[in-house]
Amino acid sequence: MENFLPFLIIAAGAIYKIYTEYKKEQDKAAKRNLKRPVAPTAPAPPVQQRQAPKPVVVPPVQKRENVTVKSQKPVQRPKVETRPVTQEIPQEVLRLRRAKELERNKQPQQLVVIDADDEKAFEFDLRNAVIQAAILERPYR
Repeated sequence: MENFLPFLIIAAGAIYKIYTEYKKEQDKAAKRNLKRPVAPTAPAPPVQQRQAPKPVVVPPVQKRENVTVKSQKPVQRPKVETRPVTQEIPQEVLRLRRAKELERNKQPQQLVVIDADDEKAFEFDLRNAVIQAAILERPYR
């Protein structure tokens, strides 16, 4: 409660200050509006509205012509010979492919089996690592 009371007093003071400034601005705005001369409002002359004549609806005229359908001969298109597209691969590319394939077949991959017993166990000394890190990363660079 002791810490809450000063906060309330400060908040109330700030709100009061904002309110008084707002009232001052409202008074200034009212005075500005009073200083302006008010233009006399003359009644506007009545605007005559023209009435557009109503459009006359004309029914659409349907014209029908006797069209005779002539039988046309089917158009014969010339026959086009189609050949499958063959991709020609240069001799150099073919030679390189053969060489790579021969190398792959020539050297079979040998799998190396690693026994877990043969490896030396790696020991990590945390104390020594912290000391070395402190030496390498000095704060006064």
